[in-house]
Amino acid sequence: MKHAQKIIVRRWLLTSALALGVAGSVTALQSAAYAQDNPAPAAHRWHRSHGRLDKLMHELKLNSEQQQAWHAIEAKRDAMRRELHHGRAEFRGALTAELAKPEPDLARLAALRDRARDHAMDGRKEIEDLQLKLYASLSPQQKTTVRNFLKARLAHMQQWRRHERDRRSGHRGEQPAERNQS
Repeated sequence: MKHAQKIIVRRWLLTSALALGVAGSVTALQSAAYAQDNPAPAAHRWHRSHGRLDKLMHELKLNSEQQQAWHAIEAKRDAMRRELHHGRAEFRGALTAELAKPEPDLARLAALRDRARDHAMDGRKEIEDLQLKLYASLSPQQKTTVRNFLKARLAHMQQWRRHERDRRSGHRGEQPAERNQS
C-alpha cells in the first residue's frame, strides 16, 4: 500500500472512530433522556452500552494515565447526560407554559431549543477532544483493539439498519431476489 493510501486509511479510521465514539455518546445520552418517560428499556440500553465500553476498557489494558483519561471521558459524558436530562425537562416546562397561553411565543421556544442544541454540541465536542487525546496516547496494539471494536460495532449497526429497513418495508428476512420472484 502506498504511503498516501495509508494516510487516507488512517484518517478514515480516525474519523470513523470519532464518529462512532460520538455516536456512542449520543446514543447513550439519548437513551438516558428517553429513560424519564420509559425507564426500563432505556436503562437496559444504557447498561448494555456501558457493558461494551467496560469490556473494551478491560481489553485495552490501559495504563494509569490512560485510565485517568478514560474516567475523565466517562465523567464528562455522565455530566452531559444529566445536563441534557435537566434541559429537556426545562424545555418541556417552557413548552407547556407557552402552549397554555392564547398566543404561544414559538420564537422563544425555538431560541430555547437552539441554545440547548448548541450547548449539547459544545459538550459533544469536549468529549470528542478527550477521546482524541486518549486515542493518541494508545499503543499500536491498543489502537488495533479499538479498530477491531469499532469495526464490530459498525457491522452490528449496519446489520441493525438492514433489519429495521426490512421490518419497515414489510420484508421478513427474505433476500432481494426472493422478493422479486414473488
